[in-house]
Amino acid sequence: MRETEDTVLFGKYQITGTLGSGRNGSVLLAVHLGLQEYRAIKRVPKEEGKQLREAEILKTLRHPGIPVIYDLYESKEYYYIVQEYLDGHSLSALVQERGSLTRAEILSYGSELCRILVYLHSLKPNPILHLDLQPKNLLICGGTLKLIDFGQSVFASAQHGAEPRFATPGFAAPELYRSEIPDERADIYAIGALLFFMGTGRSPENDSDTDTALFGRRLEAVIRRCLDPLREKRFQTAEELLEALCTLKTGTAGEMRKPLLTIAVAGSRPGSGATHAALALSAFLTVHAGPCLYEERNNSGAAASLGRCMGAGPDRRGIFRAGILSVKPRLGEQVCPDGHSFHIRVLDLGVAGGRPGEGSGGLDSEVKEASLFLLVCGGREWELSDCRRAVRRLFRMLSPEQIPIRILINRQEGRGTVVLPEEASGFIAGRFPWIEDPLRPLTEEADQVFFRLLSGTEGEKWLLREERGGKRSAWRLSGLLRLAEVWKKKRRRGRRGRGVV
Repeated sequence: MRETEDTVLFGKYQITGTLGSGRNGSVLLAVHLGLQEYRAIKRVPKEEGKQLREAEILKTLRHPGIPVIYDLYESKEYYYIVQEYLDGHSLSALVQERGSLTRAEILSYGSELCRILVYLHSLKPNPILHLDLQPKNLLICGGTLKLIDFGQSVFASAQHGAEPRFATPGFAAPELYRSEIPDERADIYAIGALLFFMGTGRSPENDSDTDTALFGRRLEAVIRRCLDPLREKRFQTAEELLEALCTLKTGTAGEMRKPLLTIAVAGSRPGSGATHAALALSAFLTVHAGPCLYEERNNSGAAASLGRCMGAGPDRRGIFRAGILSVKPRLGEQVCPDGHSFHIRVLDLGVAGGRPGEGSGGLDSEVKEASLFLLVCGGREWELSDCRRAVRRLFRMLSPEQIPIRILINRQEGRGTVVLPEEASGFIAGRFPWIEDPLRPLTEEADQVFFRLLSGTEGEKWLLREERGGKRSAWRLSGLLRLAEVWKKKRRRGRRGRGVV
């Protein structure tokens, strides 16, 4: 039987298309006619005398990073596994689109993958080995990583002698090519290969010419240990690898903890640049803290216009990709992102405390629980009154003791002292440098502004620790050398002006 888009399987699943195909079968997209919900149906050819091992494994699993299996059917030729439909992009497609991921994303997705493997490897009484960890089998769904395709998976305790296996070149451990009995360290090797792929866009095969500066020395050392040909020298458990990755970033202590970092951004008046600043802040956090969602909470419609301009279509959560960002326009209360998808969010409120006609979404209880409120103000003298009024409105709605308030000054010429109204004299402030494209990694100058604004707040704990000898240290050193040279030239000119030789 060859299903078409008009086929109704088993009286309730109408086929609407094909999601993909591989060596283990094809995956069909279907709509449950009764529930009007999407399902992914994996169709696997029958093999005489062979049980459908993937269904047997999946039906025992309950983890947010693994699709739920709803039902199992069979025909004369095929098995059909009815699964949860995951709306997202494969890691392979994401890296192909962007070239590589940021270091913060590598650590975030790597940690999520380790948590899934800790679950699989710790199942009692039968731990599960995946044995086919590759970019096409990882989906990024709204900032969260999901593991799919268990066609090569096995129960660790059910292996008897060597058996032929399908290995994905570049991601399979060496022992799989030798038909040795694998253990969980085979999955550890594949995680290392995936981390390498996230940062370089290629598998670790023949990587002698690959620039690994993005990783930093400590992350590169972790990856190299995962990829050791001798499994005795690799990390011995996924939990051990997870602990190593967590030490390279902050805000991740405790596997069961699900923290949430929310930063609210608003302008002192319409046109102050709050949306531009919120997008830039989202890009900064994506690079230095992990996957971040920019969420439009005002009525301007700017985010939807951005999506149309880029030709980017939203997924079923209303989220689309723009550069390195995930963007959710304000499409109505019926379209809401999964609350567990993104742990870092930037809320663009429009005008601080303004009326709906001014493009503001107001301040709801969720915003009042934000870790930081960023107020964007114009830097020209005649715009100080707008900043003063906005600060007064914030004081009526927020307590600075509960939610830190930072001020970002936009369009202030020169490099002199930032001038603030008396009401905001005690706030930490920064000057917003010109950012041509807020959908990409920012300049060093812009990064330093956001580092300063997040200092002393909950957001600071989420930022990656800097490594000695890394690119940032080199940039700072070169900057200091340039400043020293400028200072020397000024000193020479000053001596000449005073007649000093």
